[in-house]
Amino acid sequence: MDRKEKLEEELRVSACLGDLNRVEELITLGVDINSRHPRNGRTALIFACQMNRQDVVTLLLQNGADQNIISDHGESPKTVSTNPQILQQLMTSSGGLTKISNHKAYNALHQGPFLDYNVDQIHSKVTSASEGSANYSPDQLVLKVRLANAPDPDFIEIDLPKAALTYQVLLQVCCQELELDESRVIKLRKLPNTKIRRDKDVERLENFQEIEIVTESPSDVHSQSSNGAALPLTATNNYLSISKKDQTILY
Repeated sequence: MDRKEKLEEELRVSACLGDLNRVEELITLGVDINSRHPRNGRTALIFACQMNRQDVVTLLLQNGADQNIISDHGESPKTVSTNPQILQQLMTSSGGLTKISNHKAYNALHQGPFLDYNVDQIHSKVTSASEGSANYSPDQLVLKVRLANAPDPDFIEIDLPKAALTYQVLLQVCCQELELDESRVIKLRKLPNTKIRRDKDVERLENFQEIEIVTESPSDVHSQSSNGAALPLTATNNYLSISKKDQTILY
């Protein structure tokens, strides 16, 4: 993945996660706001709508996001959002009426021909559908993560959006929750012993899977001799020792 593709992927991930500041920074850098995910064709706007990130949707629309782009699965921004305010934004910018082709909230209520609805009708149906599932989030994958070899062995739970089950999303969410620098991460491990390497590995994860974040080892510490040369620390009978010329100092 070259730098351009990496920045486009970061824009989609940030839109999905609702990171408004990073989305704005990437737009300022000139990243293609309408770039499509290489595997599913979703744009940043589709991801933001699917996760109901209203502030991000507003920012994307203000900066030229095209809501007429359809994903490889036939999804559009209008068909994936269940937020009435977002739907109103989309319909206002597209001229009013919209056709509901496979809106999840609508399909959950009606199994019949697709019809045209105005804003008020759509708001009513979406609100009714969403109220019944307020305590359940089927669009989120719940994972248990912790830092490998940390003093605190406990896991924390994170929510990963099913709309964006990619390695980069998993890495970014884990680092945000554990307050880690991504550049220090060596690998992600699905316990007990499976390395997570790519998007397909993330797609196979199930709820409450335990994940460990392996970072650069803090044990690569060196002492210095009087002339500034690095001297490795080694363990001997529960002591740390420094080898210096003809003697070994235990402490």
